[in-house]
Amino acid sequence: MYPKQLLLSVSLSALMAAPALAADMPSSSRLDAVTLFPRGAELTRFAEVTLEPGSHTLIFSDLPDRILPNSVRVEGQSDAAGLAISSIDTQRIFLDSEAISGGEYKKLKDRIEALQDKRKRLDVTIRTAETQLNLLQNLATLPTVPPAAGGSAPAPDWHTILTLIGGMDEVQTRILGAREGQRELDRQIEELNKQLSLLNPGRTARTRVKVFIAAKAAGKALFRIRYQIRNGGWQPFYDLRLNTGASGKGPDLELVRRASISQSSGEDWQNIEMALSTTRPQSGTSAPNLRPNLVRYRQPVIAYRKQAPSKARRRMVGAMPEMADAMPAPMAAGAAAPKPVMEQEASVESYAFQAVYRIPGRVSIKSGAAAKKLRIDAARPELKLNVRAVPALDSTAYLYADITWNGKTGLLPGRASLYRDGAFSGTGALPLVNPGDSHEIGFGADDKVKVKRIQQSREKSVTGLLSSSNVDERDYLITVENLHGQKVPVSIFDRVPYSEDEDIEVNLLAKTTPPSRKNPDGKRGVMAWDFGLDAGGKKEIRLNYRISWPKKKAIEFVTR
Repeated sequence: MYPKQLLLSVSLSALMAAPALAADMPSSSRLDAVTLFPRGAELTRFAEVTLEPGSHTLIFSDLPDRILPNSVRVEGQSDAAGLAISSIDTQRIFLDSEAISGGEYKKLKDRIEALQDKRKRLDVTIRTAETQLNLLQNLATLPTVPPAAGGSAPAPDWHTILTLIGGMDEVQTRILGAREGQRELDRQIEELNKQLSLLNPGRTARTRVKVFIAAKAAGKALFRIRYQIRNGGWQPFYDLRLNTGASGKGPDLELVRRASISQSSGEDWQNIEMALSTTRPQSGTSAPNLRPNLVRYRQPVIAYRKQAPSKARRRMVGAMPEMADAMPAPMAAGAAAPKPVMEQEASVESYAFQAVYRIPGRVSIKSGAAAKKLRIDAARPELKLNVRAVPALDSTAYLYADITWNGKTGLLPGRASLYRDGAFSGTGALPLVNPGDSHEIGFGADDKVKVKRIQQSREKSVTGLLSSSNVDERDYLITVENLHGQKVPVSIFDRVPYSEDEDIEVNLLAKTTPPSRKNPDGKRGVMAWDFGLDAGGKKEIRLNYRISWPKKKAIEFVTR
């Protein structure tokens, strides 16, 4: 329908003055698509217009207030040749809520008034029925009233009276039904009043966009308006579902990637196409400027002697003599101009990839409402399980999953809900994981791996004749038992003190089981024993070390 593209896409800065005889055309647009970033979003609206030859000014007053003015772009397509955009203007305006809601406020008011009138009619029904009920109750007491003395009144028509009294149940039922109707009307009126409060008439800010165009021929055109906002974004979170394996099947892990979406742009997003992008357009785009760092001898501090202010200076500062007293001499008249105070630059977050996730179908998100949760995708990364224990601090063995991410796009940092064999086991966190990277995450205690650490002995003594030293020798036994029905890879971590003083010596002794790793992750004094433990198997690890230091000095242990 729109074969010819309007190749002109302009920014907010006016490229040329609007034509003098431009015809104003108030137009409306519809929100169609949103691309969310971790912070911020880009929105796309569409507007269809029918144009006559000549100059026109399309006026769109339905854009929200909280947009980034310099981000507005307008593009278009037309079925007629010779249509061009000359410039775009934006302006912050104020509209009545009634105008924005398209008459919705008046409709709600009318509905509330109609329900209130209906409630009043039920009041009349109740009062009439209560009067009738009182009359019937009076008739019911008639047989107990004695006849007047010497009276000759005719005998009552007891058949008619009893018939009327028998209708009391119907009257009472009518009263109860009317009161039930009033309670239902009260609930409806309360709900409508809540909706009405959201449309309370007043001045509401909007962004008005004017698009100045020139058409050489009549035709229809489709315009696309794009702009960005700060009040929106998405955060990733994950479900990690671990199956530890049974009956000969190996372990398996499903990683479900989800998104938490929120926005407070001031307008509801109804039935839109949504895409999630990992880029951060509102963050910095360049690395910070690294300035040279000079090292020199400390410069002497120049002490300025406080002087009594002169009469001329007191007249200049007026009501702030204390500020004048504190003013250093270099800022006095005739001194060199002071150097400006530089603002600190914000740090930049950067990622080595970018991706866009398009959500299938269309979604709706209310402004300011609770975050909407969406599923992005699911994958099964490569997996290795191992059991890890630190018996010096905790005798519990913990199950770890070492995953190698094989997805096409990386995993952004986010919280993770952990499930093991169908049961929720806790929460964790994923860092930034790029394709091909590995990451370990704990899945809770493994009760079928038993770990114990017992101090076998500790001996303190003093050695040496001419130069005596204190000696502290410790011996620990660590036992690990596998109660699983299959072989389990295990890692046991422990430590010996380390010294940065040459007079304090720490030595491993011959009884120590040689560790598989020393100083893992750069942690000095930490050791790890890695091994596979068969089903029902048991392993012992010995840790034996000696600390010696000069006799007349005291030592302490500091955890870093």
